[in-house]
Amino acid sequence: VAEMIIERAVSMANADLGILVTSDEGEPRIRAVSQQVWKLIEGKALFDEFRRQMDENGYFQLKRGESLLLAPLNEGRTVLVNHVHSDSRWTGRDLPEGHPFIENLLAVPLRFGDENAGVIGLANKKEGFTRQDQEDLEALAATASLVLQAARSEEEHRRTEEQLFQAQK
Repeated sequence: VAEMIIERAVSMANADLGILVTSDEGEPRIRAVSQQVWKLIEGKALFDEFRRQMDENGYFQLKRGESLLLAPLNEGRTVLVNHVHSDSRWTGRDLPEGHPFIENLLAVPLRFGDENAGVIGLANKKEGFTRQDQEDLEALAATASLVLQAARSEEEHRRTEEQLFQAQK
């Protein structure tokens, strides 16, 4: 589900890169990246660990803290910055070796009710992001939040059933 959401977002905004992050128990986790991100990191040091965690866990663990990408998660507000290197929240120096270059960023919060539950982030739109891109992505994020919340509920239900089944053995 997360992969379909991020590919739709990238396509809709005509961005080069996309990422979907959720907050699970306060921990930011990458749930999906766009196909272009996979292409850019393949063969680089970052790729093996990223692929391993995604395959084993279904997510890649991020460091908690302040960053431009996580600002919507931490603050509940959209970030639209067309020159990230001039923004004080940009922590590009902390990016792992092999991370794609980021020029601009549009990141919107995913909300489950009143909870800031994640972020859809897009990067590197050639002509820069616009307010229309922001409005479109915020609308997509509202729908995506519902879909992701339903998927999370389904997963929790499945785990509970499995625990009950195991307890009855």
